[in-house]
Amino acid sequence: AMNDYVRKLGLYARSGVREYRIIDPENSNVLTYVFSESTLHPSVYSFEDLIPVKISDGFYIRIKDLL
Repeated sequence: AMNDYVRKLGLYARSGVREYRIIDPENSNVLTYVFSESTLHPSVYSFEDLIPVKISDGFYIRIKDLL
């Protein structure tokens, strides 16, 4: 799991990936990183929340709907 929070995060940010999500089933939350924004602090959402997909205007996902 630490691999997702450190190694992959850095690799994806440097490689041009625009959004990165880490799904945490233990805490039922989703960390969303948007690399085009000036901060590397993630937005945190619950499995119940509508999560905006910044690379597709007006598109949202809800993890609860995928389970």
